[in-house]
Amino acid sequence: MKKLLFAALAALFLIPAPVKAEGSYVIDETGTLTSSELTELNNKAQEISEAEECGIYVILTDDLHGYSEQEYAFGLFMNYDLGYGTKDNPSGVLLAVAVDEGYYDSVAYGPAGEALGTSQLDELNDDVFSYLSSGKWYGACDSFIDDAKRLLDENGYSYHTVTYSDPAISQGIVETSPEERKQYFLARLPIAALIAFALSFLINLIRKSKLKNVGRSASAADYIKPSGTHLDTNLDLYTGTTHSRMHMPRNNNSSGGGGGGHTYHSSGASHSSGGRHF
Repeated sequence: MKKLLFAALAALFLIPAPVKAEGSYVIDETGTLTSSELTELNNKAQEISEAEECGIYVILTDDLHGYSEQEYAFGLFMNYDLGYGTKDNPSGVLLAVAVDEGYYDSVAYGPAGEALGTSQLDELNDDVFSYLSSGKWYGACDSFIDDAKRLLDENGYSYHTVTYSDPAISQGIVETSPEERKQYFLARLPIAALIAFALSFLINLIRKSKLKNVGRSASAADYIKPSGTHLDTNLDLYTGTTHSRMHMPRNNNSSGGGGGGHTYHSSGASHSSGGRHF
C-alpha cells in the first residue's frame, strides 16, 4: 500500500513535454501576424534554411514564458526543439520577441553559433529595432530572415559537427519552460498534500495497531522478558584506516538526452551582449 501511494505521489510531478509547432520557422503565439503573412514568412524561412543548412527562426510570444531576459531567447530555442541537422548537432539562429513586454533578443546555436558571435547577433538586434518599435511585425521578421542569411554567408558558415565539452542539458529543462513547470507543480500541489496526509494517517494507524501496551500501567512487568535480562559487552579497538580507490573511465559517447528531441549544451549557444526593449 505504501509503495502504491509513493508511486502515485511521484507520478503527479512527472512533467509531460508540451506539444510544439513542429516544422515551423516563424511561430506567432500572439496573433500579431495575419495568416497570409505567417505563411509567406514560413515559406521564405524554410527555403533559406534548407539552402543554408541552418534553421532561421522567429518566435513571437506574449511574455517571457517565465524565463529571465538573459535566458529568454536560448530558453525558447530549446523549448521549441529548434535546429537544422541531427539530434545531437542542431544548428540555428533565432529572433525571440515578447510582444506585450516590449523585449526581444537573438541567439545562435551549434555550427551557427560558431559563425555568428556576439557582434553579429548585436547587429541582428539593431537591424530589427526600428521595425519592432514602430509595430511593423512583418517587416521585423522579414528583415531578420534576410540579415541572418547575409551574416551566415559573410562569416563563412557551413554545417559541420560540433564537439561539446560540457554535459547535455537535462531534457526536463529543455522540454518545458519555467512557467509550464510552475503551473504544473501548483496545479498538483493540493492533490499531493492530500496523498501525503493519507499516507501519514495510514502509517500511524499501522503503528498503533502493533502496540501491545496502550494506557498506563502500575507495573513494569509487561516490559520484562520471562527469560530475564542479558547484557553483552563489546569492545572495538581502532588500529588504522585503509582507503581503496578505483579509476572510473568517463563515457564520452553518451548522447546525454532522450525523448526524441534535440540535445543541447550550454556551451553551444552564442549570445548577444543583451536583448533590447522597444
